[in-house]
Amino acid sequence: MSDEQRAQPDRSSAEETTFSAKKSSPDLLRHVLEATLAQGETDMTAEEWQSLQAIAREHREAQLPIDRAAPLLVAALLATRFPDLARPETHAQMCQRISDSLCGDPTAMQRLKTFWNQLSESVS
Repeated sequence: MSDEQRAQPDRSSAEETTFSAKKSSPDLLRHVLEATLAQGETDMTAEEWQSLQAIAREHREAQLPIDRAAPLLVAALLATRFPDLARPETHAQMCQRISDSLCGDPTAMQRLKTFWNQLSESVS
């Protein structure tokens, strides 16, 4: 390898790093949300808890299934924890993608169901 080749950054590595960072963003958000759901209500702020309870109250009569409740829960948590995370035009799509990821994982799905049931019972 010549000195000139050594002096130039490896573009394929830089591109792979950028791609990996982009690819890992949903995984990172999923991890944060799973951890939040696994920790339960005691680690949530009053604002977060009230936001989630408002969703449960609003959909109490309809007995909203978890696959329809998940995007709402994700949106509520993101709005309170990361209010400037996404532009309005991409926010709903991002929330749906995160909830699809959560619902696609059996362990996360079970935790989410348990959380949703407990949340729904808390407003009954």
